[in-house]
Amino acid sequence: MKLRLDKLGRIVLPKPLRLRYGLRPGMELEVNEGAQEIVLRPARSSPTMVNDRGVWIHQGTPVSEVDFDNAIREDREDRLKRIGGME
Repeated sequence: MKLRLDKLGRIVLPKPLRLRYGLRPGMELEVNEGAQEIVLRPARSSPTMVNDRGVWIHQGTPVSEVDFDNAIREDREDRLKRIGGME
């Protein structure tokens, strides 16, 4: 993905990235530099909960690596088996 700096040096993070990482207006980001890279991370000292239109959402960072796509897929398959009487 390529982003363009405006004349004031700003970038706009595309909405899918903002949603994926739970970025909201007014949030602080940490900037880290590496060899030929700039890394942005949400600046969070501890997990937080936010209320988004009546739904509480955890904005913390997972302690271990979790394959959420696989977990959702497995849960969906289990529910489909129960609904279809294939249990």
